[in-house]
Amino acid sequence: MNIPESVFRTLDGGENLLMNSKINILVVDDNELLRELVCLLLSSLGYLPTSAQGATEAIDCINNNDSFQLVLTDINMSQIDGWELALHLKDLKPEVPVVPHR
Repeated sequence: MNIPESVFRTLDGGENLLMNSKINILVVDDNELLRELVCLLLSSLGYLPTSAQGATEAIDCINNNDSFQLVLTDINMSQIDGWELALHLKDLKPEVPVVPHR
């Protein structure tokens, strides 16, 4: 997965976002196996992942939880695809980087 340079921003304390292993990451994918695999990998690296099975659940998570610092979303999802979700999440929480992936 290629992560855009914009994700490598710093937190208030000057720490690199991806080097801080205690960040909360929302993982969005309608494929349960892939979603859980990504969450397992992130957990093993010390990150704090939360999974959402689609765009609607992701929007609910973002609306109900201010602790997410990064969103990883699949592009090819039914109903609302990852690009549309990224645009919607940017309107809701412009400070949270959204990384669409295949």
